[in-house]
Amino acid sequence: MDYEELLNCYSGVDVCLDWTMALDWKIESHILTSSDDIRRLRMPWYLKGDVCCRHSDDGAKPVTVGEVADNLAPWHCKLKRIYRHAFCFNRAKSQIQITFPAYYLQDGTSLLLDGNHRAVALVLREMDFKATLHSFHGPMDPKALPDLTHFMQKRPSS
Repeated sequence: MDYEELLNCYSGVDVCLDWTMALDWKIESHILTSSDDIRRLRMPWYLKGDVCCRHSDDGAKPVTVGEVADNLAPWHCKLKRIYRHAFCFNRAKSQIQITFPAYYLQDGTSLLLDGNHRAVALVLREMDFKATLHSFHGPMDPKALPDLTHFMQKRPSS
């Protein structure tokens, strides 16, 4: 990827990513063309029971794009943006081509760093698309990204 592609992909990242740590991380790109692929993406959105909450709240549980698309009720504060993207996707005259920045997780999935509303809208519209996922391969260290505390595998106690 060249500078412009990287800037376009990562300029909207609002999560608390430590950009100084990211300077040396590898970025791997994958093409996603099925709604199932998008549905499996992890999000930096959290539920406590059936109420949205912050990642730092006790009992916060991260969700996938598919879980949000299947139950929009807890996400009332995000619906306007989701439906705005769905409206635009619906009116597109050609295949949707979209890019998502992400963080590769140790279980083989990826955590979206931006484009969460667009990802949900894409799944809701069930249309032809080509998504490029650019995933950072950084450490599973909450200092790099606080959300990672929810995705670190627990080691069995001995």
